Amino acid sequence: MRRPLIALLALAALAAGAAPSEAARPRAVRNGVITVGFGAGGIEVGMKRAEVVSLLGRPFYENRNGYMQYMPDDGRGIFDVYRAGGGKGTRVRMISVVSSGRHFTLDEGIPIFEPGGLRAVKRSYGSRLRLVRTSDGELIYRIVTRAYGHVIDTDFTVTRPNLGARVMQVFVVKIS
Repeated sequence: MRRPLIALLALAALAAGAAPSEAARPRAVRNGVITVGFGAGGIEVGMKRAEVVSLLGRPFYENRNGYMQYMPDDGRGIFDVYRAGGGKGTRVRMISVVSSGRHFTLDEGIPIFEPGGLRAVKRSYGSRLRLVRTSDGELIYRIVTRAYGHVIDTDFTVTRPNLGARVMQVFVVKIS
Protein backbone atom coordinates (compact mmCIF):
# COMPACT_ATOMS: atom_id res chain seq x y z
CA MET A 1 0.00 0.00 0.00
CA ARG A 2 2.84 2.39 0.84
CA ARG A 3 4.72 1.91 -2.48
CA PRO A 4 1.83 2.98 -4.72
CA LEU A 5 1.38 6.11 -2.58
CA ILE A 6 5.06 7.04 -2.89
CA ALA A 7 4.98 6.39 -6.64
CA LEU A 8 1.83 8.48 -6.98
CA LEU A 9 3.38 11.38 -5.04
CA ALA A 10 6.56 11.22 -7.14
CA LEU A 11 4.50 11.22 -10.33
CA ALA A 12 2.46 14.19 -9.09
CA ALA A 13 5.63 16.14 -8.27
CA LEU A 14 7.05 15.39 -11.70
CA ALA A 15 3.82 16.46 -13.40
CA ALA A 16 3.82 19.69 -11.41
CA GLY A 17 7.25 20.52 -12.80
CA ALA A 18 9.21 19.96 -9.62
CA ALA A 19 12.92 19.94 -10.42
CA PRO A 20 15.81 18.60 -8.41
CA SER A 21 17.17 21.11 -5.92
CA GLU A 22 20.02 23.37 -7.02
CA ALA A 23 22.31 21.71 -4.48
CA ALA A 24 21.71 18.35 -6.15
CA ARG A 25 22.77 19.58 -9.59
CA PRO A 26 26.47 19.74 -10.46
CA ARG A 27 27.72 23.20 -11.43
CA ALA A 28 30.53 23.63 -13.94
CA VAL A 29 33.42 25.89 -12.93
CA ARG A 30 34.19 27.45 -16.32
CA ASN A 31 35.81 30.68 -15.16
CA GLY A 32 37.41 32.23 -12.13
CA VAL A 33 40.57 33.51 -10.53
CA ILE A 34 43.71 31.47 -9.95
CA THR A 35 45.61 32.70 -6.91
CA VAL A 36 49.29 31.77 -7.06
CA GLY A 37 50.24 29.82 -3.96
CA PHE A 38 46.66 29.41 -2.68
CA GLY A 39 44.12 27.96 -5.10
CA ALA A 40 41.63 28.56 -7.90
CA GLY A 41 37.95 29.29 -8.38
CA GLY A 42 37.54 30.13 -4.70
CA ILE A 43 39.01 26.80 -3.60
CA GLU A 44 42.25 26.81 -1.61
CA VAL A 45 44.64 23.98 -0.89
CA GLY A 46 43.96 22.80 2.66
CA MET A 47 40.16 23.17 2.47
CA LYS A 48 38.00 20.27 3.60
CA ARG A 49 35.58 18.49 1.27
CA ALA A 50 32.57 20.11 2.94
CA GLU A 51 34.00 23.57 2.27
CA VAL A 52 34.55 22.73 -1.40
CA VAL A 53 31.00 21.42 -1.81
CA SER A 54 29.62 24.43 0.07
CA LEU A 55 31.32 26.80 -2.38
CA LEU A 56 31.03 24.86 -5.65
CA GLY A 57 28.15 22.47 -5.10
CA ARG A 58 28.16 18.79 -5.94
CA PRO A 59 30.86 17.71 -8.42
CA PHE A 60 30.07 16.09 -11.76
CA TYR A 61 32.11 13.12 -10.63
CA GLU A 62 33.83 12.08 -7.42
CA ASN A 63 35.75 8.93 -6.58
CA ARG A 64 36.86 7.18 -3.38
CA ASN A 65 40.40 8.53 -3.71
CA GLY A 66 39.42 12.16 -3.18
CA TYR A 67 39.17 13.28 -6.82
CA MET A 68 36.37 15.79 -7.58
CA GLN A 69 35.56 16.83 -11.18
CA TYR A 70 33.90 20.23 -11.62
CA MET A 71 33.67 20.39 -15.42
CA PRO A 72 31.61 18.04 -17.55
CA ASP A 73 33.37 15.84 -20.10
CA ASP A 74 32.53 18.21 -22.95
CA GLY A 75 36.07 19.08 -24.00
CA ARG A 76 35.78 22.71 -22.90
CA GLY A 77 38.23 22.51 -20.03
CA ILE A 78 39.14 20.99 -16.69
CA PHE A 79 38.58 22.12 -13.14
CA ASP A 80 39.60 19.27 -10.86
CA VAL A 81 40.10 19.16 -7.11
CA TYR A 82 42.26 16.44 -5.56
CA ARG A 83 42.03 15.70 -1.86
CA ALA A 84 44.47 13.71 0.26
CA GLY A 85 42.26 10.61 0.29
CA GLY A 86 38.57 9.91 -0.02
CA GLY A 87 37.39 10.53 3.53
CA LYS A 88 34.99 13.37 4.19
CA GLY A 89 37.51 15.10 6.47
CA THR A 90 40.35 15.01 3.93
CA ARG A 91 41.78 18.26 2.63
CA VAL A 92 42.50 19.65 -0.82
CA ARG A 93 46.08 18.96 -1.87
CA MET A 94 45.92 19.97 -5.55
CA ILE A 95 43.77 21.92 -8.01
CA SER A 96 44.10 21.54 -11.78
CA VAL A 97 42.73 24.02 -14.33
CA VAL A 98 42.64 23.80 -18.14
CA SER A 99 40.82 26.46 -20.11
CA SER A 100 41.16 28.81 -23.03
CA GLY A 101 40.74 32.49 -23.60
CA ARG A 102 39.95 34.88 -20.79
CA HIS A 103 37.87 32.52 -18.65
CA PHE A 104 40.50 32.20 -15.93
CA THR A 105 42.82 34.96 -14.77
CA LEU A 106 45.47 35.25 -12.11
CA ASP A 107 44.83 37.61 -9.20
CA GLU A 108 46.62 40.36 -11.09
CA GLY A 109 44.07 40.12 -13.91
CA ILE A 110 46.43 38.18 -16.19
CA PRO A 111 44.41 36.00 -18.59
CA ILE A 112 46.73 33.03 -18.13
CA PHE A 113 45.44 30.89 -21.00
CA GLU A 114 45.67 33.72 -23.57
CA PRO A 115 48.77 34.25 -25.74
CA GLY A 116 51.26 36.33 -23.76
CA GLY A 117 49.92 35.08 -20.42
CA LEU A 118 53.23 33.55 -19.35
CA ARG A 119 55.19 36.72 -20.24
CA ALA A 120 52.78 38.70 -18.07
CA VAL A 121 53.40 36.26 -15.20
CA LYS A 122 57.15 36.79 -15.63
CA ARG A 123 56.68 40.59 -15.51
CA SER A 124 54.61 40.25 -12.35
CA TYR A 125 56.64 37.59 -10.50
CA GLY A 126 60.14 38.15 -11.92
CA SER A 127 62.75 35.60 -10.89
CA ARG A 128 60.20 33.70 -8.75
CA LEU A 129 58.90 32.17 -12.01
CA ARG A 130 61.41 29.47 -12.89
CA LEU A 131 61.72 26.89 -15.62
CA VAL A 132 62.12 23.48 -13.95
CA ARG A 133 62.37 19.89 -15.11
CA THR A 134 59.92 17.54 -13.40
CA SER A 135 60.85 14.04 -12.28
CA ASP A 136 59.49 12.65 -15.56
CA GLY A 137 61.57 15.07 -17.65
CA GLU A 138 58.85 17.57 -18.56
CA LEU A 139 59.82 21.25 -18.58
CA ILE A 140 57.33 23.50 -16.78
CA TYR A 141 57.30 26.94 -15.21
CA ARG A 142 56.88 27.08 -11.43
CA ILE A 143 56.37 29.61 -8.67
CA VAL A 144 57.10 28.31 -5.16
CA THR A 145 55.37 30.00 -2.24
CA ARG A 146 54.74 29.41 1.45
CA ALA A 147 51.25 29.70 2.90
CA TYR A 148 49.86 28.56 6.24
CA GLY A 149 53.24 26.98 7.01
CA HIS A 150 53.22 24.85 3.85
CA VAL A 151 55.18 24.92 0.60
CA ILE A 152 52.81 25.35 -2.33
CA ASP A 153 53.85 25.12 -5.99
CA THR A 154 51.94 26.83 -8.76
CA ASP A 155 52.92 25.04 -11.96
CA PHE A 156 52.31 26.24 -15.50
CA THR A 157 52.42 23.50 -18.15
CA VAL A 158 53.32 25.04 -21.50
CA THR A 159 53.37 24.08 -25.17
CA ARG A 160 57.14 24.66 -25.33
CA PRO A 161 59.74 25.88 -22.80
CA ASN A 162 59.87 29.62 -23.49
CA LEU A 163 58.02 32.68 -22.27
CA GLY A 164 56.19 33.05 -25.59
CA ALA A 165 54.59 29.63 -25.13
CA ARG A 166 50.91 29.18 -24.45
CA VAL A 167 49.93 27.90 -21.00
CA MET A 168 47.97 24.67 -21.33
CA GLN A 169 47.34 23.80 -17.67
CA VAL A 170 47.82 25.28 -14.22
CA PHE A 171 48.31 23.23 -11.05
CA VAL A 172 48.27 24.58 -7.52
CA VAL A 173 49.85 21.87 -5.35
CA LYS A 174 50.51 21.58 -1.64
CA ILE A 175 53.99 20.06 -1.39
CA SER A 176 54.55 19.95 2.37
